[in-house]
Amino acid sequence: MKHHLAVSAAVLLGATSFAPAAEPRPWDEYRVILWTGDSAWASPDRAPIFFERLRELGATHGMVHGRADSEALRKAGIPFYVENMVSRGLCLKWNSRVSDWDGFVTGWAKDRNREAFIREYGLCDPAWRASIDAEVRTLVTRHAPHAPLAYDLRDEISITISANPFDYDFSPPTLAAFRAGLRTTHGSLDALNRAWDTRFASWDAVLPFTTDEIKNRMSSGGGMPRGQPDWQALARLAYDPAEARKEPARWNLAPWCDFRSFLDATWAGILDGLRRSARAIDPATPVGIEGTQMPHPFGGYDLWRLSQALDWIEPYDIGGARAIFGSFMEGKPVLSTIGEANENAARRRLWHLLLEGDRGCVIWWSEDCIDWKTPGHPLTVKGRALAPVMREMTGSLAGLFVRARREWDPVAIHYSQPSVQVNWLIESTGDGRTWHRRFSSYEATHNRQAAGRVAWLRQLRRARVRGGARRLRRARAPACRVRVRSAARLFRRRGGCGRHPGSRARDARGGGDRGIPLPAGGRAVDRTRARHGCPDGGGLEARRRRRGVGNPGRGRGGARPPRACDRPPQRATLRPDRPGERYNRALAPDRSRRHRRADPRRRSGGVSPARGPGRK
Repeated sequence: MKHHLAVSAAVLLGATSFAPAAEPRPWDEYRVILWTGDSAWASPDRAPIFFERLRELGATHGMVHGRADSEALRKAGIPFYVENMVSRGLCLKWNSRVSDWDGFVTGWAKDRNREAFIREYGLCDPAWRASIDAEVRTLVTRHAPHAPLAYDLRDEISITISANPFDYDFSPPTLAAFRAGLRTTHGSLDALNRAWDTRFASWDAVLPFTTDEIKNRMSSGGGMPRGQPDWQALARLAYDPAEARKEPARWNLAPWCDFRSFLDATWAGILDGLRRSARAIDPATPVGIEGTQMPHPFGGYDLWRLSQALDWIEPYDIGGARAIFGSFMEGKPVLSTIGEANENAARRRLWHLLLEGDRGCVIWWSEDCIDWKTPGHPLTVKGRALAPVMREMTGSLAGLFVRARREWDPVAIHYSQPSVQVNWLIESTGDGRTWHRRFSSYEATHNRQAAGRVAWLRQLRRARVRGGARRLRRARAPACRVRVRSAARLFRRRGGCGRHPGSRARDARGGGDRGIPLPAGGRAVDRTRARHGCPDGGGLEARRRRRGVGNPGRGRGGARPPRACDRPPQRATLRPDRPGERYNRALAPDRSRRHRRADPRRRSGGVSPARGPGRK
């Protein structure tokens, strides 16, 4: 039986290679950016003092807000980057009708009207897409002659706000594009109805399930249930693979997951289109975003897709996001925001992040680092604490690490965006009708899949992994695709040695799958792609070498001794078996890497401590 966890945005993104023709200029030095507030430009006489304090702080680059003029910085000989180029639609916290998100969703919950799901800036609205493209082109044309360090399309972008759950976007252009993708994917309405367990009479009647509707299906077991879910029955619902096979309609989540995947792909396509427009004018300057969220079914946070649409990134390290982006964007600049006011804490964190692969940092912010209320505007206590650290990070020793070739252990944590979607549905059953208040701040500490991922990161950092140990770990991945499992089996047959106990995997439609033994011998599946380009295995979230306390009987440093191979490891490759499918591959262990230097300390650049399962 075939189950379609469709990424119908293949229609929109199938021709997108996520790779501009030319590479940006090399980023081979550690860069320190001072995020600049309005006080620096409150009066003309402040500018010279501000430039002096910027240098005293140890910053290497200033900031120009999208439409602002860079002349003052240029005359002072201070390089810069361009911040917040897109003014409307990428970040709804500003310039939108829903900036008060709490009030907005509270009002929606009174009648739960589907009309509220029409996003003010529809993702497939050609007028909005054209306007932001023109905005980016105008700003790049203005700044390109002065060779900025980087372009930031927007800070804290989201389809909703942060990773807050809400059923954006049901605008007519977006639904039309979604239906077009479904027609291409399924071919006929009958095929779609069979795949979704639905009874749509025409293509114009096809609608994705809202979150309330998919929860209604989960609670009732009906294909197209009416009314509101039985929230009490939903709270009692437990996912059991064996029982789920007996009720395929109840666990057919495709009408919801398909739309979430479509939105993720569309969102990444918007960013990639803006990047291409910018690079067409200024091919040397990298284009990226700041303030990203954890992997999530809402907000557009499929980290694999985002990583392929950007040249650089500054992520919020929530749920292991820094490690995921660092793996997916190997060779591309990753920056972190530093807000510590203690010198040792800042030094420790920035050196740790440098060893993780960071190529710079953003100091938050000029208002905290410069005392604008005191005559002469000296550095604040925080500014004075950060200054020696920034000089250290921009010194010759740190530069060696920036330019060094990174090596990794052959240990992989599987990234599966469909599993992120399904896990959220399962975890949120206990929230009842208040699922829309499962805000990103709550998810950061209570999402069990993220907690499992972070726990694995912590264990890998604490353990010394021997070079011969090659393993793949899946952190709560119930929606693993058939193609991913096939790649893992093929990889094992072509040189993988040994195995560890399988984890039961199920695709998002709920079809029954056998428990899959995951390979322990050989580099595990990396960037494995599912049907129609769905990134079921986006790559290696964490591959780190760390010294730590081992467990008795597990070999030196806590790692299991490698098992013997009777043949050398080989590269296992999967080719597309139909037009439009993306390249699938399992990487061979000959690209195994590890840090040459170990950091025995446990803190991980801002990663929150893993919490146990369950909610507080």
